[in-house]
Amino acid sequence: MRLIMHPQAISKKLKLNEIKYVDLSNDNEEITTDTLVGEPNAVVNYDPQETVAKLKQQGYLLINNGYNPNQEIQFFSNNDDYVPTFIMTMKRSVVLVDADHPTKLIPKREYAKQIQLIVSYSGAGELTPPDNIQTINLTRKLQINEASGEIIKSSPWQADQEKFNDVQVPLIPGFHADKNKIAGMKSKISIEKVVKYQANGRIIPIDAEGNEIPNAKQPIYKTDGYDPTKVEAGIILPVIKDYSCDLVTITPKDPAKNTKVVYQPVKQDDNVLVIKVGQQKAKKTNTKKKAKVEPKSQPQTRTKSQKKPIQMAVVNFIDLDQNGRQLTSSGILKGYAGSSINALYSTKIPLKIIKQAGYHIVFNNFDIPDTVQKFGDQPSIVQIFTIGLSRK
Repeated sequence: MRLIMHPQAISKKLKLNEIKYVDLSNDNEEITTDTLVGEPNAVVNYDPQETVAKLKQQGYLLINNGYNPNQEIQFFSNNDDYVPTFIMTMKRSVVLVDADHPTKLIPKREYAKQIQLIVSYSGAGELTPPDNIQTINLTRKLQINEASGEIIKSSPWQADQEKFNDVQVPLIPGFHADKNKIAGMKSKISIEKVVKYQANGRIIPIDAEGNEIPNAKQPIYKTDGYDPTKVEAGIILPVIKDYSCDLVTITPKDPAKNTKVVYQPVKQDDNVLVIKVGQQKAKKTNTKKKAKVEPKSQPQTRTKSQKKPIQMAVVNFIDLDQNGRQLTSSGILKGYAGSSINALYSTKIPLKIIKQAGYHIVFNNFDIPDTVQKFGDQPSIVQIFTIGLSRK
């Protein structure tokens, strides 16, 4: 409020006039008031244009002159109970600012900005994926004072999409991650997320004394094909020459830790060796005795094992998705010619475990309905049965 004393005001009974300047764009809020003081019935010596000019510099425009619209002369009142009040209606000089209507008075960040979801990865060396970056554009509209650049009013920020999309964590062979995905979210600020990879453990074949078996493969766990935080369950154990294992598969408890698996050395069958040697000697004896008078007496003295040589067979389980890579095997099965192989070996348990690992049978030439597989009668030929499996 400004007090303006009339130059001729010398009486003790001075009178007041008020000129109020109000903002029409803000519910007629009072901007300023000039209070004039003078003698009763004296001419008011006041020009509102001085105050109007100052307010114009602040971004106001004169809408209505309620003091002297037609340059009227105003007088001080002689009524002690009444203070003449004049209203000067002003309005801010407002301009719209947005992405389509920029201005040098307002930096762009006030009406247009970007927020990002940045997913970064670490821990997989050269296989580490690049950052996954999503960007959402935010805009809003501003009403500003054209003179001062002051923001008078702003609309809420509007996004060009509702939220960030889900980010599926990439699968990396030989590594597992600490997250399987980053869930999409709504946000008004940028967000950073970190996914950490760790190398998968491996299978370490050891002997009964805890020593690593020389030259044995130590396969790394395969990362699960659907969840990058896990490794495959039911991992087929490697086949090691001259060793056997009571297990067919394992399921690691911790994808980062190695699993030691005990293998036992395969014992040679001394009885089979004796039979083979004995058979060779028998053949030589038989040849010599053919020249003698008793050619038929020798077969009558042969033992049952000499008449039926030991035969060999094997049942192989192969992965058709990996060009026939062997998953596991029955190992060499031995028996007399004509004896049942099914009585010696069953595929039920290994197939159950392999199916739990996600495989299904494509073909099986060992388990044929209503058929008993028997050892052949050709010792020099190993009978091979194959079961083809696939995960597809």
